[in-house]
Amino acid sequence: MRDRLRLGCLGERTNSRMAAERAGERYEVVGFQNMDAVFESLRRGEADRIIVPVENSITGIIRNYYNRAIESGLRVIDEIVIPIIHCIAARSEQIGFVLSHEQALMQCTNYLDQHFPESYRGAVCSTEEAARMISQASTNGAAIASLDTCTHYRLRVIAQDIAKGNKSKFWVCER
Repeated sequence: MRDRLRLGCLGERTNSRMAAERAGERYEVVGFQNMDAVFESLRRGEADRIIVPVENSITGIIRNYYNRAIESGLRVIDEIVIPIIHCIAARSEQIGFVLSHEQALMQCTNYLDQHFPESYRGAVCSTEEAARMISQASTNGAAIASLDTCTHYRLRVIAQDIAKGNKSKFWVCER
């Protein structure tokens, strides 16, 4: 028998992971590639509980995840609110496009409109995936992610805390 419950979350270096780690020592945090896999982990028994981002102070209810948690009949065990401090980082100074999770792109719209109005914006499955992709392939792309994630992938941080006062609410859910 395990000592700790497995808590499924998105990624290894994401805001979901940060919220999961704040959920307490009773959990062994297990990262998954995308949110579909997080939800599926409950059904497959790979996680005992999952952490789901459901609301943001800038963008409001995160409908796709909120609705999925409710429609799946999940039970909310706990609620965790964390500050979200987005950075924008790149390998070079020329920025032709910006990648991040769709929520991060929406949360940082004002900053992007002001500083990179002509740059293409593309959504990927997580902020961590955006940083990884930019670190491996792009010479003129940037990622929006946490400072820890940007430095882990050895990206040059252009600006920090680009969505001031940003917070997100996460639910810890079980079947």
